[in-house]
Amino acid sequence: MKRILVVDDEEQIRQMLAQMLGHEGYEVHTAENGEEGMRLV
Repeated sequence: MKRILVVDDEEQIRQMLAQMLGHEGYEVHTAENGEEGMRLV
């Protein structure tokens, strides 16, 4: 399964993108900011 990281400070945007990408077959991880995103990479 392909993985993707969505980083955005807007929770609603993160949720929408995670849902859309999840339906496309991606394993989606989300982060609120760049620092959190870098910890997840």
